[in-house]
Amino acid sequence: MNRLPNVFLIGPSGAGKSTVGREVAKLLKMDFYDMDLFIQNRTGVEIAWIFDKEGEAGFRARETEALHEMVKQSNAIIATGGGVVLSQENRELLKQADKVVLLKVGLEKQHERAATNQQTRPLLRGENIKEKLISMAEERTPLYEALADVSFDTDSMHVKLLAKEIANYLRREGF
Repeated sequence: MNRLPNVFLIGPSGAGKSTVGREVAKLLKMDFYDMDLFIQNRTGVEIAWIFDKEGEAGFRARETEALHEMVKQSNAIIATGGGVVLSQENRELLKQADKVVLLKVGLEKQHERAATNQQTRPLLRGENIKEKLISMAEERTPLYEALADVSFDTDSMHVKLLAKEIANYLRREGF
């Protein structure tokens, strides 16, 4: 059986990759994978536990393993973690992906979303969240933009409307 194309969603923490991705997958009748959940299901532990016990390097190694699995999927929308672009190996894998969609979010909206969900975002625990977000954006934004085939702003659009806009774009692209 031939493998059908996949769509990878990239972008910063709090951009809505998982939330929007689920909706896009429903609209296009595609499978949906959240890489963080994939890693949690595979390891049997929360992402925060991996960060606490193995550090960021341990998590990033697991993330790369998961990405190798995800590129083998067929007909799927795949929400990546915000830091997936930090690894050269991951960037090479994403360059070979069928379609890479960047979800952008402004600092204020990102801060609002991240502050309410620190447990699932180990790099954003503690104080000075805004400063951490700015620092991560400075490092990651050029990497996201270099990989993306297209980008969408998630700041002001309702999830279902944004998902419909992305799905319409993907249909025009043959998905």
